[in-house]
Amino acid sequence: MSFVKSLIQRLLDSRTTPQQAKDCNDLNFSKEITVLNTTSTSSANFTYIAPDSGYIYRWIQCSGKSGTAMGTDIVVNGKRMSGLAINNGYFEFGETLRVNKGASVKFGTWGISTLAQYLVKFVPLGGGV
Repeated sequence: MSFVKSLIQRLLDSRTTPQQAKDCNDLNFSKEITVLNTTSTSSANFTYIAPDSGYIYRWIQCSGKSGTAMGTDIVVNGKRMSGLAINNGYFEFGETLRVNKGASVKFGTWGISTLAQYLVKFVPLGGGV
């Protein structure tokens, strides 16, 4: 019986408090990583490996030639997670995706002739604000 009591006590001692869980899930902006900040269309297609669990966010402002389709997408570990396609003109687009440590995040674009801004950042989880 003392083994069971000992086991229960070990489990109680090792539990995560609500505050610890909150801190673990908070974004740690002090460790924010700028992955890409460019206006070059040749830099817009690339793959990034998440160094930790956290969030990838990006902001795009761009234009295309009149009458042409253009768009962008994100593929995480081989699965298309998000995207945007438009047939003509100009768009601004922002998105945020949760990723796990080691995830392969592929950023793609097509049909874009001018980038006003392409910004990608990674913000890890943990440690509070």
